[in-house]
Amino acid sequence: MVKGAGSSWLVEDSRERCAAAGAQGVWSMAGSRESWRPPRLCDTYWSEFRHCKSLRHRFHHYYTYGTTPMCQQWKEDYEACREWEKTQSAHAKECLQKSERSRVSEQRNFTPVWKMRDKPPSDWHTPLNQDNPEES
Repeated sequence: MVKGAGSSWLVEDSRERCAAAGAQGVWSMAGSRESWRPPRLCDTYWSEFRHCKSLRHRFHHYYTYGTTPMCQQWKEDYEACREWEKTQSAHAKECLQKSERSRVSEQRNFTPVWKMRDKPPSDWHTPLNQDNPEES
């Protein structure tokens, strides 16, 4: 679930590419059942959309990032997932793959808050300095 402030340009870009692909007539029906499945259940996309539209989430996102969340991509992913379940269309598959790739690439842009350690500090067993907390 990606709810970052910088996600709007990635989502817009993937939405435009999927719309352009649909306008070019890239729709195709798979004659046989393929082994590919959507990365998430279709109901998960719908739950994410409903969560994104909730008042509580909108307040939280606005407080955290200063903007309202972009929820439309979750709805489009849900519709593409349902289309994939019904028709196995290549367009729906491409849209879901592009959307998930953009979410993963966006999450990789964020740096971790804490630096991971290889080993504990050398003085981990010594008592903390209670008198002067800045030195501990």
